Amino acid sequence: MKWQSSSAFRKILIVQTAFIGDVLLITPLVKAVTKKYPSSCLDVMVIPACAEILENNIHIANVILFDKKHNDRGIFGFIHVLKKTRRRGYDLIIAPHRSLRTALLAFFTGAKVRIGFDNSAGGFLYNVKAEHRWGIHEIERNLGLISQPDGDAEPSPPQIFPDGRDEQTVAEVIKSHKLDLGEKPIAIAPGSVWQTKRWPQDRYKALMQKLVESKFKVVLLGGETDKKLCQALAQGFRQDVIDLAGLLSLRQSTLLLAHCRCLISNDSAPVHLASAARTPTIVLFGPTIPAFGFGPFMTKHAIIQHQLSCRPCGVHGAPSCPIKTHACMMAISVDEVMDKILDFARIE
Repeated sequence: MKWQSSSAFRKILIVQTAFIGDVLLITPLVKAVTKKYPSSCLDVMVIPACAEILENNIHIANVILFDKKHNDRGIFGFIHVLKKTRRRGYDLIIAPHRSLRTALLAFFTGAKVRIGFDNSAGGFLYNVKAEHRWGIHEIERNLGLISQPDGDAEPSPPQIFPDGRDEQTVAEVIKSHKLDLGEKPIAIAPGSVWQTKRWPQDRYKALMQKLVESKFKVVLLGGETDKKLCQALAQGFRQDVIDLAGLLSLRQSTLLLAHCRCLISNDSAPVHLASAARTPTIVLFGPTIPAFGFGPFMTKHAIIQHQLSCRPCGVHGAPSCPIKTHACMMAISVDEVMDKILDFARIE
């Protein structure tokens, strides 16, 4: 990386306006930036849905919102965000997000140093470029934005900062659902924004049946969009399966995960919440692959996947299976997932 680091940066902005998981995975970068530039003021720009992840973060001065899907959409919305960003007078902008919109924003703010990845759209607008390395974790890639070639930024797990209100809400939910955390329940997060990333509903249902028969308690986690799926999965299990979808925020879900035996999840944001909670994780990979860099980090984990010639079919998977079979997720059996859970339970 051909640049000279400077302690003279007064104001720094990190821009990551992608999804929840992407924002979770910049939190180690946030920590590393404040360690590298302790006298600087650090702000982070995200979409509104991700703001909660960064609330209470001790390393961040301000969370700047870019509501690119609604209030700030289109050229006029972009100009509005650009104006308010320019007024803040940033000296350094760091862009883990590789979109053209982010590159344009960084350039037109007038920041004297603009760091982005070498394969970013509009990469020519950055005056410092970091290699977007293949086959390493996204956390390590992001740290490469501020590291010298010998790698002077130390990797760490994602960070999230629940507060007293979060603890109170979790305690109330636990009490109202008669959930005994001493039993160390198994958490399942069955949802995903991308339909092809989801393990079939009947497989999750069969897995839950095996878990209940083996005397495990199960909690279902997810957001508002996962409520219908989780309600269907929990039906018929009574108190052995507790459906908490839509009841806990991201920070609150992290608190609960810290008390769970393990998490079973598709390749989705709950994997990174579990990494923040240091909770063992079993991830079911289908249309995506771990080499993309979005698996668990610095926590005990297992990856379940099957090699197929059609994998991967995209960075995020696809809205529907390109070959109409969903073979990548159908190949994952209930028994192999159950075996991994029992392995984790035996060595706990």
